[in-house]
Amino acid sequence: MPSTSQSQRIFALALSTNGVSTCEIADMPGIHVRTVWFIIQRAIERGYNLQQCPIQIEDRFVADAPRNGRPRKSTEATQE
Repeated sequence: MPSTSQSQRIFALALSTNGVSTCEIADMPGIHVRTVWFIIQRAIERGYNLQQCPIQIEDRFVADAPRNGRPRKSTEATQE
């Protein structure tokens, strides 16, 4: 499953704030309707206010969630 980039999440959130439906948002950047809904819900849980004017989308509203698990191994060749 492809993940959405931070710019796609910001775009979806900005459109939603301006009254564009989730179905229309999903058609524009090419992401699933359910994904758009989750982006909006996650932003609201992180403190985003859909009624705020002017729109202020902070990084914390659309940032990737922390991941569990072992970190990837890196070598000198992969760091370059």
